[in-house]
Amino acid sequence: MLVFLTTGCISLHHGRKALRRTIIFTSLLLIPLGGSFIRLVRQAELAALIQQVLGNRTVTFFASGIN
Repeated sequence: MLVFLTTGCISLHHGRKALRRTIIFTSLLLIPLGGSFIRLVRQAELAALIQQVLGNRTVTFFASGIN
């Protein structure tokens, strides 16, 4: 859109209007997507913490030579 505006392929009035609509719709999408991304990051951090705690506190015995 910016390229069409700068090269003069579309009028400045129509270009600004379309660019404004694009920015509004993009921002409407970014709000829920941003919230979902933050939730996924927190879940990944929690899963890594649980895996680390369980890995550090688990005693594992290997039966070597037993068939």
